[in-house]
Amino acid sequence: MDPEKTLAKQLEEQMSTLLKYEGGVVITYVRSGRILTENGKLERVEPKSCVELLKEEGWNVSIPFLGNSIAIQEITDKDGNVLYRNRLVRESYSIIDSAGVRKECGFE
Repeated sequence: MDPEKTLAKQLEEQMSTLLKYEGGVVITYVRSGRILTENGKLERVEPKSCVELLKEEGWNVSIPFLGNSIAIQEITDKDGNVLYRNRLVRESYSIIDSAGVRKECGFE
């Protein structure tokens, strides 16, 4: 990533890439202080809102980019290539952090 670009601009570009991506992904996210992963096919991307994933079991999961106590750290393709990464989302991410992180990321 270009260090001259702001984080907000980098995330905007990554979300644009996700809008065009069709295929399997691995989403790593933080929920209530725990790091979790979901695997499936990227079904829908709502920039600055959420992604929807179709699981192999046939049901959908919606994960917010930056929610109150849940946020996406990284989205990779099945080969491990990074499609989206938010360096501000750490394991300790919580509702206390959410407003400041949303602002710094250009979500507000």
